[in-house]
Amino acid sequence: MYGLCSRYSRCIGNLGGVTPSLSLLEDVMELSVLERVLLLNSLPSEGDLTTIRLIREFREELSFSEEEHALLNFVQDGQQLKWDGKGISKDIEITAPVVKLVRATLMQLEKQEKLNVGHISLYEKFVGEE
Repeated sequence: MYGLCSRYSRCIGNLGGVTPSLSLLEDVMELSVLERVLLLNSLPSEGDLTTIRLIREFREELSFSEEEHALLNFVQDGQQLKWDGKGISKDIEITAPVVKLVRATLMQLEKQEKLNVGHISLYEKFVGEE
């Protein structure tokens, strides 16, 4: 059986005694700058050890590189974050456990009536349309 490797996870499968990772590659998803910022701000900061490790890896994947910072020219304006470069997106590797976690987070925000217009595309991608 061949394994599957992601950037931040150990290889999955029977690859010469490599311990399988908890995270299996689910998909590569194209996320906009806004979606990435919203996810970075929405993910839980507490949980069990496994959850926190998954979140840490996913945050690293969502984070912006130095090149992206230079291109987007982020500016903090009071409580608002502004940037240049509409239409810029990035392919993000998302594992099945992270998809489940993001889905639960978005559903909890909906239950608490804390979703905003920016969350619509994320909700549709992770939860689906209602």
